[in-house]
Amino acid sequence: MSINAQTKGAPVTIGDNYVINSKVLNQEREIQVHLPSNYKDSITKQYPVLYVVDGQDYFNPAVSFQQMIAKRGIVPQMIIIGIKTDIVKRRILFDKNKGATNFINFLENELIPFIDKNYRTSKEKERLFFGWEMAGGIGIETIAEKPSLFSGYIIPSATNIRGSRVDSVEKYLKNLKKAKTPFLLMTSAPDESWLNDNQKLQGFFNKETYHNLNWRFSILNREKHHTTPFKTINEGIIDYFHNYTPVTFRTLKEYENFGGVEGLKSFYKKRGERFGISTDIDEVSKMFILYNAVVENNYERFIYYEKAFEGHIEKSLNASWFHRYGGFYLKHKNLKEALYVYKYGLQKLGDSKLLYRGLGDVYSRMNKKSKAKKAYKKALKIDPKYKQAIEGLNRLQ
Repeated sequence: MSINAQTKGAPVTIGDNYVINSKVLNQEREIQVHLPSNYKDSITKQYPVLYVVDGQDYFNPAVSFQQMIAKRGIVPQMIIIGIKTDIVKRRILFDKNKGATNFINFLENELIPFIDKNYRTSKEKERLFFGWEMAGGIGIETIAEKPSLFSGYIIPSATNIRGSRVDSVEKYLKNLKKAKTPFLLMTSAPDESWLNDNQKLQGFFNKETYHNLNWRFSILNREKHHTTPFKTINEGIIDYFHNYTPVTFRTLKEYENFGGVEGLKSFYKKRGERFGISTDIDEVSKMFILYNAVVENNYERFIYYEKAFEGHIEKSLNASWFHRYGGFYLKHKNLKEALYVYKYGLQKLGDSKLLYRGLGDVYSRMNKKSKAKKAYKKALKIDPKYKQAIEGLNRLQ
């Protein structure tokens, strides 16, 4: 048996390595940099940055997950920075009584300025920290001592949280007035008693006491100490960017409770200003509102939203959506709009048995039999066994 040799392709790369000579730490630090796929498309667009401590372990998972969900429009594209750490030296570097202060100073005074200078970042506006275990302890200390350094913290299975670190967080919260606090997601495995049983720490997540904090603690019931990072980084990215995804609800009532058109305008204005994207109501939101009106057979609200979203129907991308809207107009005897929708869909998309059949239905209701027959026959030319077109043609005999 012989095996044919395969052609070797280009190497797989997801970022670049850099070495920073840190004066604060008195050592060289290796970092990894991943840039968004559309980074070169603009010279002005700024990006959120995710700093991943222990990049040797978590840089690749962070990049892969972020790429996947950004591609689907769930979160914006990000710059991701991996900070490689020696597995032995990290125990000293991240320890509260030994190297933590220096490491935080390295982040603040060397690494972050280097990234902000060389890349188009959103700076402190959208800057995330990820740290597991002892690196999570670093994150807790940073929240208390320099809360504005990062706009969000994702911390699984934090260790080395001695009383002084928790006390410093309590002090920070007591001195809070109306200052904006960073986002925080902390997680643990079920058996991590140093987190789950720490009453003072757990108290920080009490919404009755700290109702204005965007903080959440979650016990990941199916995870262990060494597996919490992967689920947590996924949840943290999605939670932090929760208002990036277009708004969609399952019922018209939910849209009305959201504030209707004005509520959507307000949401998308804030969304656009935050992420540097369009402030217009997203077409996905418009589509779902009109779809709900059709499903609920609420013609009055359908007309109201169709007028508010003028031009949305024409942006439909497939025949089924044109047919859904055209058929709804037809159902409610608005033959003029039904005719317009079917004709526009055919003009935009070309031949479609679904749209020709719908056009035939409209002409039939208008008592224009010759035009109806012609439309049905065009549908049957595409699919000779198309049942609805055959039935429509038979009704005209």
